[in-house]
Amino acid sequence: MKRDEDIQQMVFDYADGLCRDVNFEGGDWVGVSRLLAWFQGAYPVVQGHDHEGADVVALLSASAEELRVALHGQGYLHYHGSQASGLIKDIQVFVGPEEDGSPFVEITFFPEYIDKQQYTTDGFVALVDHWRSLLRAVRFFVRYENASWELGDTGAHSGVIFTSDDIGRR
Repeated sequence: MKRDEDIQQMVFDYADGLCRDVNFEGGDWVGVSRLLAWFQGAYPVVQGHDHEGADVVALLSASAEELRVALHGQGYLHYHGSQASGLIKDIQVFVGPEEDGSPFVEITFFPEYIDKQQYTTDGFVALVDHWRSLLRAVRFFVRYENASWELGDTGAHSGVIFTSDDIGRR
């Protein structure tokens, strides 16, 4: 089990210049619809587009089936939102289909957008676990940005900071 201080240091380490990604194992399109609805309420849209650059604000309130159909194949949705008073001030959400048709969801933020005054490891974990719950996912992975990372890899060089298993949330 990772210590709070270790998690906090890895989440806040600005010196590496990398964003932090949160990925999920499992989940379904109904969960994606619920997650996007939550983000719409918590983070007003700064911008949103699909793989062709088209505005996707209408998709943010789409049903699970509408999302699945719209993003079928190589499609994806990129949502960028910000808020003045939350734990994370600026956030991005990427949604697309996996090869098997299930949803891929990645939530991305930079350490400098975390409010240090509000931060507690318990509060941060609770927020990420809330996203997992909305998505109806089995597990989450909080990690350093790493384009070659594969879902589930928690090896020494994976860049994973912690998972829901590490902190007893599953």
